Amino acid sequence: MSAPQVSVIVPVHNAAGHLEALLASLAAQTQPGLEFLLVDDGSQDDSLAMLQAFAIQEPRARVFHHPQAKGSAAARNTAIAAAQGEYLGFADADDICMPAQYQRLFQLAQDQRLDVAYCNAYCFGQQPGDSTQLVCSKRKLDGVRQGRDWLIHGWQVGERVSATWLSLVRRELVIAGGLRFPDGEIMDDELWTPSLMLRAERVAWLPEPLYYYRNHLDSITQTRQPEKVMRRLQSLCRVADALFQLAALQQGELALALRWHAYLNGDAALGLLKRLPIKHGRREAYVSLRESGVLDKLWRQAPTFRLAKRLLRESVIARFA
Repeated sequence: MSAPQVSVIVPVHNAAGHLEALLASLAAQTQPGLEFLLVDDGSQDDSLAMLQAFAIQEPRARVFHHPQAKGSAAARNTAIAAAQGEYLGFADADDICMPAQYQRLFQLAQDQRLDVAYCNAYCFGQQPGDSTQLVCSKRKLDGVRQGRDWLIHGWQVGERVSATWLSLVRRELVIAGGLRFPDGEIMDDELWTPSLMLRAERVAWLPEPLYYYRNHLDSITQTRQPEKVMRRLQSLCRVADALFQLAALQQGELALALRWHAYLNGDAALGLLKRLPIKHGRREAYVSLRESGVLDKLWRQAPTFRLAKRLLRESVIARFA
């Protein structure tokens, strides 16, 4: 039996309410030679049973199980270690893939001998098609370019392409580079993508939207539960610090682009502070960020008026609230 052409990796954690739609969209893919690597990450709902039932009906599916939740990064790493495809694709359990997604991306990757192929995506709330908002709206680079060019271009136009579910990645590049998602980080895409792009020699963009990204209040990016907000805030700061370290190894526009990526994560962390109660979490969180050294790096390496305003506001709250 020949090896699959594309290994589609799906981390799953307590996603039973949305999982059926995603699995149906995988089964409907028009690309031959797929395998689906479905990793249940310690779910406490019916997710694992749903995955197992899907695998009985779908011979291309393999199910993996973490008895305890380790995070989406660890789930993706489990699947990468088991993948056999020439390329790796990614999907999130609460999203939906269009039928031609992997066929279109694989065709582009094969025709252009790509390390990474990207497509666009639509956002949606309740049902696919209820919004025409695109995940990526700024003009992208034409033709085949180095990943470093993509990092610089994102900085220049002010839009990252960091979501893994927009990408198809040559597995050999991941293996040879020892690339893995940062275990324990909620914002694992934000560090994975720059690390990948620093190694990718051939990257191209397919402007066609081929994926539906679900934007809902239960997601980690939208939650207002203090514990989850703190976890995301701390992850953003660790990722920002790691990106500042990557930037220190580069020069010129590439260093500036990586510092910009770091700034965006640090700025997002500061923005999350307002979701915490001032007297029970917000002040303590700010002090923790200050002591970690991330705030000092933001001041020195990525100063903007917006950032300065946020830093001053939070320092006043921390001192007088």
